[in-house]
Amino acid sequence: MHPVLFETTLGVNGSISFGAYRFFGLAAAFYLLGAAWFFLRAYKLAHLHIAAITASLVASFFMGSRLLYALLHPQVIAANPVLLTKIHLSNFTLYGGLAAALLTWWLAARTLELPLYRLTDRLAPHAGIAAALIRVGCYFSGCCFGIPTGLPWGITFPTGSPAHLAQAANNPLALLYPTAPVHPTQLYELASALGAALVAWLLLKKNVKEGLAGAVFGLIFTAGRLITFQFRDFPFAEGYSNLLRGPLVYGAAIAVFAIWTYKAMEPGVKQKAGLPEK
Repeated sequence: MHPVLFETTLGVNGSISFGAYRFFGLAAAFYLLGAAWFFLRAYKLAHLHIAAITASLVASFFMGSRLLYALLHPQVIAANPVLLTKIHLSNFTLYGGLAAALLTWWLAARTLELPLYRLTDRLAPHAGIAAALIRVGCYFSGCCFGIPTGLPWGITFPTGSPAHLAQAANNPLALLYPTAPVHPTQLYELASALGAALVAWLLLKKNVKEGLAGAVFGLIFTAGRLITFQFRDFPFAEGYSNLLRGPLVYGAAIAVFAIWTYKAMEPGVKQKAGLPEK
């Protein structure tokens, strides 16, 4: 566990630290936005148009992620409503942001007459890499941890870590003992993200019908998150929050991606090699 990657001293009493979660979160964001910029440039779009699309994607992601977080944790928002306006990498829910960003992506493609499925297919592997980078940050920070396990691959976080404090919330005597081993859920999601990215990339190499690579990526990635959800520890979440977050949100997403995959497997236009064309 390395929550702080590096720290710089400023003068006698000052310092700046850079946390692992922020570093890898920003790295994932810049990587994915850079990939989007690269593919959009292939359509000869003006830099201003591309900047507007990427800025809209970032804004919609934060708005959607905050709104879903507010639904899942109304007591946190009620105590501190200003969290809804904050732009930072905490107090957000990934799938709320993804849903809002996908809607923005769809609107941008329609407005600029861009091939939505073709672009989404090419971005899918990069989205998996970005998601994996985020989970590296989670692992180093010790957040998004799993429930206790006796399996040999369980990991033990240090005393005072979020996992240790969560175990103490359930049993105050746990403060007197080392942290119990927990499921490495960060690594589970990292593996599912990279696996989904690999499958999407292989489908692209086979020049399958447009839309299939993106749909299969979403299906595998979401299924991986739903499976991992069973091993995650949400110590301060309400019961209805876990119901909404798990079976409802992930279940709805799986249904959407399954229908998308089914429709994409029907006979139709296949991917074209080389740079995308209108």
